[in-house]
Amino acid sequence: MRGNLNQLIDQVRTALLKSPERIIIGKIEDAAVLDEHATINVGDYREMLDLFDGARCGAIDLWSYADLPQHQFRVSDVEGGPNAWIEIGQVLYEPLLLNRENGSIYLLNTDRDDLCLLASNLQSFLKNDIFGSGYAKLVPDHEHDGWYLFLHEMGLV
Repeated sequence: MRGNLNQLIDQVRTALLKSPERIIIGKIEDAAVLDEHATINVGDYREMLDLFDGARCGAIDLWSYADLPQHQFRVSDVEGGPNAWIEIGQVLYEPLLLNRENGSIYLLNTDRDDLCLLASNLQSFLKNDIFGSGYAKLVPDHEHDGWYLFLHEMGLV
């Protein structure tokens, strides 16, 4: 997961720090400091924590490791429950789920109890939907969204 994604995250984090609107636009936390007793063992997610520990990217939130336990109540209603899913964040307050078995990323529409596949893995989701043009498909009225405008200004969308 590292490589290009690490460079992209550093580039975005640096640009955010320089932006006077960073409080509104978003925030990417530093890498997690996990001890050997950390209970998360979902491959891509564990690697993401080595890059950053939670983020707020416009309408998308990614939970920090410390906040994960308090956000798992919504996976109980999804087939397979917590053994199959982990809620890693939200998009416009709808749960963002990682499938523990294959690492794919889904959005749960809580009104319809409907799962929508967003990406086959976390790295693709991060590159395309958080730091790329895929953000526009997730956020209605994206052309007025601060994060999207920030990505556009950086030349990422």
